[in-house]
Amino acid sequence: MTKTEIDDNLRDIIESPLLHERLKIIARNYPNLKQELQIRNTILEIFNECNEPINPHMKAVAEHRINGNRVDLCFINRKALQDPYKVEMKFQFSRDFNRFEKFRSIIERDLEKRGSEAFILIVANWKKPAKAAFDEQWKLTPRLNKYICSDESEVPLWRTNLEHHLNSFDRTSVELIELEVEEPYPVTYSFYLLLKHSESEWEEHPMSELFKALRD
Repeated sequence: MTKTEIDDNLRDIIESPLLHERLKIIARNYPNLKQELQIRNTILEIFNECNEPINPHMKAVAEHRINGNRVDLCFINRKALQDPYKVEMKFQFSRDFNRFEKFRSIIERDLEKRGSEAFILIVANWKKPAKAAFDEQWKLTPRLNKYICSDESEVPLWRTNLEHHLNSFDRTSVELIELEVEEPYPVTYSFYLLLKHSESEWEEHPMSELFKALRD
């Protein structure tokens, strides 16, 4: 399986009805937690479920150590063990890092300094009154509303800050996939898939000319 095929697999999994259904289960069961590990493990499980019958030499694993670093999600080809596909993931709330104004160094570390092929960022956002009512009903802590943008006027700000950073890296492409759940309160999950491309791949990528134009 090539790097491009794994890129496509990641995109297909995030867009799949199966992930959406499992995301609903995660939202219902872990409403007071950051859900990075649950979502990471779900992507891993779906990849292995779908690929092992037809590509038994491929496996997704979590927390695999490479050069002393634990990789969030790693796709290993048994026929090319020296060249794993590495993914770093983050799960954030919409007000984190001052509405993502100070988030570029996190992406740079995970994508470039760790030599990852992909960076997946999941941003959760919701209407604060609905979340407050749910938390009060169950007396839940911690109260996560303090990490959520206060009103609709802040939404363009965090998106603008974040997308500015995501689009600032050479030979990368960014895709946004949004999934919504309604229970136990409505939540929008924004999946940002940042993919790194080799020089040859980038020359053929449809974003290449646009990116060059923006840089000039």
